[in-house]
This record gives sequence, C-alpha cells and structure tokens, in this order.
Amino acid sequence: MNHRSFAAKAAALLVVSTLTALASCGGGSTPAKAVATTVVGKVTVAYPGTDPVALNAGDEVTAGAVITTDAASAATIQLSEVGIVRISENSRLQMKALIAANGATELSLESGSVFSRVIKKPGMEYRVQAPTLVASVRGTEFMVVAEGIYGGVLVREGTVAVATPADKTEQPVTVKKRAAVSAEGKVVVIPQHRFEELVLEKHALQPYIENLETKKPEEIQKVFKKVEIEERKIDNAIAELKLTAREKLKKEGKPLVKLFLKDGSQIVGSVEEVNEKELKLNTGEGVIDIPKGDIRRRVPEQ
Repeated sequence: MNHRSFAAKAAALLVVSTLTALASCGGGSTPAKAVATTVVGKVTVAYPGTDPVALNAGDEVTAGAVITTDAASAATIQLSEVGIVRISENSRLQMKALIAANGATELSLESGSVFSRVIKKPGMEYRVQAPTLVASVRGTEFMVVAEGIYGGVLVREGTVAVATPADKTEQPVTVKKRAAVSAEGKVVVIPQHRFEELVLEKHALQPYIENLETKKPEEIQKVFKKVEIEERKIDNAIAELKLTAREKLKKEGKPLVKLFLKDGSQIVGSVEEVNEKELKLNTGEGVIDIPKGDIRRRVPEQ
C-alpha cells in the first residue's frame, strides 16, 4: 500500500503490540542481532563514511545503519529479543542503538513511517525519534510517521508515551488512539479512523520468527508468502473503504476538492471551514485540520 496515500487520507502512523517476554535482560545489556527477514523493491543500507548498498533478505545490520526505501518498497528488520521493525516505502530510518548500555533501543525516523512490534521485557526501553516527536515504549505495537503535517503515532496494542521538543511532558497514547502534534508543538490525542486501524492491522501481520538463526531461507519465504495473502485481503478492504468514503460525500451532495500539499501528498475531500490559519477538510472518514501554509494548490475533484 502507498503510505504517502495513507498519510494523505488519515494521519501518519506508529504501531506497537505487546508480546510475551522471551527472556530477561540479565546482568548486562548486549547488542541485539538485527536481520532483514524480508525486503520488497529497492532498499539500501549505509553506514557513516560509506556509500549505500542494496539490502537483501538475510543481511545483518548493526547500530548506525541508515536504511532507505524507495516507492513501492519496504523491509522488515528483526531484532533478536527486541522485536520487529517494518520500514514502509519512501522512508529513511537510522538504527542509532540496538540494546545500548542503558538497555535502550533507539531509532531515528527522518522521513516516511515505521511500524514496531516490541517484546515486553524487564529493564528494556524502545524509542523512536521523529522530527516532531519522540515515542517511548516498554513492550507494545505502534507506528510512527514523519511526513509533512501528518507526523504522529498510532497505537494498536499497549501504551506509548509521546513527547515533543517543545513539550517534554510525556502523553500516554493507548489502543485505537492517534497522537498528533499541534501548531504549538503540543501532543494532541484523538481517536483513530477505521482506515488507520486497517493499516495497523496490515502491519501487525509481520511476524517475529522464533529461532530465526536456525531457519532456512525457504522456510522464512514460506512464512512471508502467507503474510502476503492476508495483506492483500486488508488492501482490498482499505480500497473499498476509500471508495465508500468518497461516495458518502457525493451522496451528501458535498462538492469535492483535491488538495496538493507541499510535502508532495494529495488529499480529496469536502471543505468544511476555512479560517486565517487552517482549512478543515472532511475526507468522508472524519474532519482533519490542514494548515493553510502547507497547501500548494486546490482543484475541483469529480
């Protein structure tokens, strides 16, 4: 699924789901082994001072790696005894620390979106930093998005603590909630749309493979083939929902417009209100506020 389209329809994502603890932390923290379990399309990895090279399924990545995905591309990284990270298309993610000395895994999302499933484990922390926010968990499923005005966090299971550079106070975000960042830099928590719930459901299909090091490549491929079948079912549900939302607005006799945003995304909906600072757009799934300065142009939509 095109996650730029997702962001345009709803809001950006961050996903996390609680798993049974696999092991205790023990006396000292050790680096987590990170392996690409599946790669789709064009994905590259680079380290400080090196040029990007293709990332392939089975490749190991270490702290400092910068992973970049092109359009229609994605990768899933499994971190031993930590969880999984699903990097969506058009994303750039740095693996800053993988179980560092303080027991924390830290990821830095420069653009795009990532879904995380984190194992609940004593003493371990997991953080994803985006340009406008930081999300911290200790075992849950969440998705973080860093894309234009839609940067935010979506929670599927557990609780995620979200803070911003302007407001260090952590706000708890729970199941079926979405955290967004206001124009003042504050964390705002609102309900998810059904569209967002489906996107999270799709990402949650990504498996954490037990005893990965003992699996043959064909065994891992077989696991992801089954996942692809279920993903297509959810993609169909998402497509149907998108159509339903637009048809709903048409039936209500509301004129539709297409907004072209400065981050390159597009949104279709009906304008509910315009004031000095923002435009309120009804997408058929809900009303979203878009700062006027983020709109490049708008045209009628048939």
